[in-house]
Amino acid sequence: MINYKNKMVYLFIIVIIILFFIKKFAGLNFGEIFNPNLKKIESKINKFVEKDFNINLTYLYFKGNSADIKRNIEVFKEIIDYLDDKYEDESNIYKRGKVSIKLRQMGNTDEECMKNFSDVSSYAFSKNIFIWISAFHYKEIKTEYLTYLNLKERGFSNIGITIACYHYEVDNYVNLILNKKGNIRLVKGYYNDGQIKDWSRVTKNYLNNAKKIILDSNYHQLATHDFKNVLNPLNNIQNLNQLDNIEIGFFVNSMKHLTTEMKKYKLDIKNKCVFLVFGKKFKYLKSNIYSLSLQRLLQRLLRVKNIV
Repeated sequence: MINYKNKMVYLFIIVIIILFFIKKFAGLNFGEIFNPNLKKIESKINKFVEKDFNINLTYLYFKGNSADIKRNIEVFKEIIDYLDDKYEDESNIYKRGKVSIKLRQMGNTDEECMKNFSDVSSYAFSKNIFIWISAFHYKEIKTEYLTYLNLKERGFSNIGITIACYHYEVDNYVNLILNKKGNIRLVKGYYNDGQIKDWSRVTKNYLNNAKKIILDSNYHQLATHDFKNVLNPLNNIQNLNQLDNIEIGFFVNSMKHLTTEMKKYKLDIKNKCVFLVFGKKFKYLKSNIYSLSLQRLLQRLLRVKNIV
């Protein structure tokens, strides 16, 4: 029988192993893990800015109470202030850094989400900072696009919407937003709620909708690491190095993959954006363990070394 002392030793070993893998594969320093604030990732931000990457920042989502919601709002306003200071000499909103927000970070009801997200969006508008509404569970899609269209009709020009290609209505969804002259951040999908399980079909959805997007004149972001099936075919249609309005988004730990693939396909990208996160990593994992796709998570760990 394992006694209490041995249990604690085993638990300690497991925690050390978890921390090792998070540090190794996520590229996190221990300050980010145990004291997760914006200052802890500033050196990363500066490194990417120096390499001419734009920045997309987010604060990790976890299910919370009213105090957590209040704190989320405060943190996102801190991010907005930070980006406003960081890009004080840049007037182009699309080059001043972006913020990604899940609506559920703004409240526990649709009404609360709308009220608080409107407040944060208004604050960002006053600072000339762009916000992406992040895609989450498929049950949230209707709330996401209704919120987006509502605010767009109210004159908020600093908001775009993320659309995931592993959902059935992705084609109609993209068409709707393009017809409304909206801004799209296109992703394949990250969580385990994907209605389409055949990943080749998801990739096909992504490519077909990305073709529509690169022919549109508004600002959009294509968030993908798939050079073979997406970026190279798109580049053969429209030279990605000549598109001022299209940005290609990458995870923070995919830089080696990015360098290798760009060289392999002899592909240049004019506008690159890196997605950076901070926040309570363990609370995020605990809160989202049943929502995360472990298959996609492992694939990204192995291919582009990305986690949370």
